[in-house]
Amino acid sequence: MDSDVLFIVSSLIRSLYENICQGSSAIKQLFVLSHNTYFFKEVAWDKGLHRSISKNMRYWIVTKRNGQSNIISQEKCPVKSTYESLWDEVRSATQNPANTDCHALQNTLRRILEHYYTYYGGISLNNVPKEFPTDQRVIARSLISWINDGSHSKFDDTVYTPPTENSIKTYLDIFKKIFEKTNQLAHYNLMMGSDEND
Repeated sequence: MDSDVLFIVSSLIRSLYENICQGSSAIKQLFVLSHNTYFFKEVAWDKGLHRSISKNMRYWIVTKRNGQSNIISQEKCPVKSTYESLWDEVRSATQNPANTDCHALQNTLRRILEHYYTYYGGISLNNVPKEFPTDQRVIARSLISWINDGSHSKFDDTVYTPPTENSIKTYLDIFKKIFEKTNQLAHYNLMMGSDEND
């Protein structure tokens, strides 16, 4: 399915689901199986549905190993986009910086910033530090250099010093402030699962 057809079909399935839950359909139960993550998320998205409808949604993962199918029940929708998975890593690093793989975190921060600012916003990462006051601008530039260098180049063991827990916390703080200074804090809070006033 191309993107237009995918959206139309997912909307029709959601309408059908609403009718089933409201009792206005001869159909009593609907199963949706898909290998397409985007399509599944469009169909399974519970925002905008009445609570009485969304509480009836159930999720399972079907796997097959050695000719045996297994069905595992899930409390919440288990399907995540790559972008959502990257934010899971940032949440984990924020909660436990001491057990964070700094090399993976560098790549994660770079991918989020590039995806959100460069691909969606058309904003060069090089311009983002200009939004900071002078004392934080150096750290913001350092963060952008850190994530680009750490995620794209090989390490030279003679000059490489791994980031400490404190430096990871500092870079995570500046990462958040990049969203704050560019008036995108609502997106940061949404992806981190934070209260808007937090």
